[in-house]
Amino acid sequence: MRGSLPKPQRLSEPRGHSPLTPTLSPLRGARGLLVSATTSPEHPSHRQSVTIPTEYTPGVCNIGTDEIRQRRRLGYAGAAFTIVAVAVMLAIGVAPFWFLLLFFPAFGTAIALVQSAARFCVHFGLAGLFNFGATGTTETVGAVAARQADRARAWQILRQAALYAAAATLAGVLAAAVI
Repeated sequence: MRGSLPKPQRLSEPRGHSPLTPTLSPLRGARGLLVSATTSPEHPSHRQSVTIPTEYTPGVCNIGTDEIRQRRRLGYAGAAFTIVAVAVMLAIGVAPFWFLLLFFPAFGTAIALVQSAARFCVHFGLAGLFNFGATGTTETVGAVAARQADRARAWQILRQAALYAAAATLAGVLAAAVI
């Protein structure tokens, strides 16, 4: 049955030897849009498929592409801020103890980036909401089991982000102690 599937259409032509050339398939699955990527322009048989969810799935996905994009941008801005803060603190010779304050911007950065990668908003998960429309609009999760799955996933993301932030903070403290 594989031969009956339509061939994915190329979104853009590769420039040189791009490590990953995205293509968009006209197929829509029950839970999302099928996107495949060629890892080598010379070998189209090296294809990976990723499904981008387009609807709410309890404990798995509660935000759409607009919300994901917003969190990714916030995460990149937070990472830039944290890196600049580390550089400034190292340049002016702040005591290593003060590098512990980096946990807070690193935690915010980690939450934003983990949420975008997981396609799951912590706030929405804890509040029983989801959004696959324009940023700022939400819908309510009705089922109790779905709300429980969302809360569990939200706490999992918070723990993961806290570990990333702690690792980044420790790296900053160690860098300050060594330099």
